[in-house]
Amino acid sequence: MTATTCASVLLLSTMGFLPAKHPRIVSTVAALSKHLEREGSVWRFHPRSQGHPEMQLDDMEGAFPPCTFWLASALARMGRVDDAAAILDKVDAAYGRSGIYPEEADPHTGAALGNMPLLFSHAEHLKAVMDCARASPITHLMLGAGKLARRVLRLIGHH
Repeated sequence: MTATTCASVLLLSTMGFLPAKHPRIVSTVAALSKHLEREGSVWRFHPRSQGHPEMQLDDMEGAFPPCTFWLASALARMGRVDDAAAILDKVDAAYGRSGIYPEEADPHTGAALGNMPLLFSHAEHLKAVMDCARASPITHLMLGAGKLARRVLRLIGHH
């Protein structure tokens, strides 16, 4: 994989082009994680692909939550539910504490960048959570339901 690859390749299995555990999907997810993922957040593309060979991954823009959720979905579909859940937990801890996801985010500071909230981010978050739930044993489902209930109570003002 080159640095010019876009994170949208994570959609190959979720859109049904190849099965989630196909060797090409597994190797694509691994390579994309190496080039576009840092500490559980995924960027759309590497600045080198935009003609900036000297720039680092987060020099041009922030992480893109939909891409991060695509990675979580791909991992869940591959059977790596714990890895997928860890990514969702990191996103929530970094910039999802309010339950409102931005267009872009700085995972180091938690700062929202770009449009806030972004429906696309929320839709992909929900899909990732559903993919984790479908791939999870019942204990994960019960833990997820408890976590969701706590979030709802926090949002409506009950502690």
